[in-house]
Amino acid sequence: LLWMLHSSCRLHRRYMQIWGSELQIRYPLLSMLPSSVFVMQPLGQFSREDNAPFCRHIVQSGVNLIVCPDGLAKESVGGRPHTSMAQLVAVAQCATHYRAVGMMLTEFADFGHVHPLVANVVPLTAAGGLAWRTGTPLNHLEQHIPNVINQFVLMDDAEVVGPLLLDLQLVHSALLCPQAPSRPSPQVSRSVAHSNASSDSSGSAQFAADMARASASRDPSLFLHSPAWWQPAISSIALRPDKFVLPPLSAEVVQGALREVRHCQAVLANLRLSCAQSTAILSELSFIVELCMFVCRATKQMVLGNRTTGTAAEALSGLSPTARTDLANRLISVAQLFREAWLCRNLPGSVDQPSLFFQRTLSILHNSPSS
Repeated sequence: LLWMLHSSCRLHRRYMQIWGSELQIRYPLLSMLPSSVFVMQPLGQFSREDNAPFCRHIVQSGVNLIVCPDGLAKESVGGRPHTSMAQLVAVAQCATHYRAVGMMLTEFADFGHVHPLVANVVPLTAAGGLAWRTGTPLNHLEQHIPNVINQFVLMDDAEVVGPLLLDLQLVHSALLCPQAPSRPSPQVSRSVAHSNASSDSSGSAQFAADMARASASRDPSLFLHSPAWWQPAISSIALRPDKFVLPPLSAEVVQGALREVRHCQAVLANLRLSCAQSTAILSELSFIVELCMFVCRATKQMVLGNRTTGTAAEALSGLSPTARTDLANRLISVAQLFREAWLCRNLPGSVDQPSLFFQRTLSILHNSPSS
């Protein structure tokens, strides 16, 4: 059957591609593949830990290897720019180490593709840079990506959208990692200082240790699964509250996150995009920022109501009727922004399924704890 598919592809002047994860399950098939087949191997935090070592078997079988970093914005409506760049650097080194013919970005979106396309602008830009120079260090990417996005990708005349996309991760860090450094002084470059702050909050020490361990063993795959890279997304409070276990919350932590969101709101008002999709991008960024503001408001009510343990669904349902009504009204506004952003790029009939996530959270806010 594989040879029949391969012959059909060549007849139509196409190349056959197959996922490497399927070959791991059916290992004998690997030796039967024609040499012109491309095997796409997922690599990253959300893939199996033995995926990277299996790259060696793919190359030794004589077929073409394409590495596919996955989950670059997974479980994060606003994206994880610093985490995704670190993962891309690791995957690029794996591609060089295992002599892959290329790298293909794969985004298995969760929440029914709720997170907008603009959440992937940072990893897409970073991947473009790594395609030209696979040895580009992570700190170099973090330093220069904002300017590249400002000038060449989204073409912001105000030169603020690049740092804004990186700042969105600080909202996550403020709630999930309250030990993160505070916002730097204005004299420090925003793009560099913010990337350092976020890197610290997402485990830069662990990342450095993993890099050193991988370099000593000459196996880049060892630092693809650093536990410090992945953080649960605060957007789950709004989209999957029944699955999200609350982190330690306090009034100081919530106020820090609110400051980050208000900063993003102020920056968003100053954008002057001149790219072709400026309307869609502005709509998506407005949705992201307002969703983050809803999450901060929700966590603030949890702290005030002393509901800071268990899942987010339990905490939301235990709030006072006034607080739940206020949050429900705010979430309705967020859902409307999501519909507007969705319709900028997608067909109208496809918006209903991802909107169900907001409806489920609204049902929790509308019901009393006893219902």
